[in-house]
Amino acid sequence: MKGFKKGDELPPITIPEITAEHISHYAEGSGDYASIHLDKSAAQEAGFARPIAHGMWSMALGGKLVSKWLSSNVLVTSYNVSFITPVMIGDSLIVKGHLLDVDQGSAEIKVKGVNQREETVIKGTMVVKG
Repeated sequence: MKGFKKGDELPPITIPEITAEHISHYAEGSGDYASIHLDKSAAQEAGFARPIAHGMWSMALGGKLVSKWLSSNVLVTSYNVSFITPVMIGDSLIVKGHLLDVDQGSAEIKVKGVNQREETVIKGTMVVKG
């Protein structure tokens, strides 16, 4: 991948405050209306202080991070993520990435999301080709 080198940082994506609207829009798009995402009482019964964001929503921000940075002819060939800490309504989220490895036709990218307490909430790697 021309013009890129190992260690390059991707411009981060920052969500200053995750809102119920973020979560409800994702629920509508995904069809995942699990009550721990949408109802405070259900979230509390499950052991969370507030409703939690869908894990796939936070994972998708990693994809957005890469798509904003790369050209449209680049394809994601793998994306593996671990969900470390729940992301809750009211949290902030910063998704960062940097290049672990680059060659002529592909790159491996480390993706990490942190909340306002600097706790890692997601981490993973993505491989892109193009």
